[in-house]
Amino acid sequence: MIFFVGCFSDVKNISYEDDQFVEQDNIMEDSSYMKSIEMPIHFDSVDYIIYPLTFVKNYEKNSYKRGSYDYENWGYYSASEGYNNEIDDGYVGNFYNLIFQNTKTKEIKYLTNDRIIGNKLRYLRETYKKTGKKYIILEIRDKDTNKDGEIDSEDIISLYICEVSGNNLQKLSPNNQNLLGWKIDNQLNKLYFQTRQDINKDGVFDTQDSTLLYSVNLSQKIKTSKINLKH
Repeated sequence: MIFFVGCFSDVKNISYEDDQFVEQDNIMEDSSYMKSIEMPIHFDSVDYIIYPLTFVKNYEKNSYKRGSYDYENWGYYSASEGYNNEIDDGYVGNFYNLIFQNTKTKEIKYLTNDRIIGNKLRYLRETYKKTGKKYIILEIRDKDTNKDGEIDSEDIISLYICEVSGNNLQKLSPNNQNLLGWKIDNQLNKLYFQTRQDINKDGVFDTQDSTLLYSVNLSQKIKTSKINLKH
């Protein structure tokens, strides 16, 4: 059985200047934003509940509007309508962190202490059936790649993997390569993903740049391997 998860980005450019401080913490002091814990994600037969953490945009004093999108700041993300979409072991919705809670011990763990914006995750159920390993694949923006002082929808998407407990978060895609899409081959227990690299370093992803292909063997220790084919 093979399924495909597409990830098509409108990222326009990348900057190679020195990293700048990302001032997303300022949002926490901005009265126009508030923290939100979204509805839980619980994949069948998994002993962990996942709570996405988001920022919600305030539009009026003592109230907030749900279902809008603010690209200029955090890219915001509806707290209900169009946000919490849990379908077929997958989830689409933006988050700045995830809380994993053990349903038996009630212990909790945060996905990361780093500044990120995630927008998709999927539990690899078929991989678990064949290998006994419970993995989640995540699409995450983890760096201010265009150096505008924010991590937002204009930055590069990277591919990550972690256990269903939130432990052992690992980046799969190389730095400064934008994720185009990924798929699972359940017969081979392999993950394949495709990226675009700004090969000429002109700061723009275009037809002059390279499209690269990688694989990860999910039945072994997690390691990304580049696929080199002559064409």
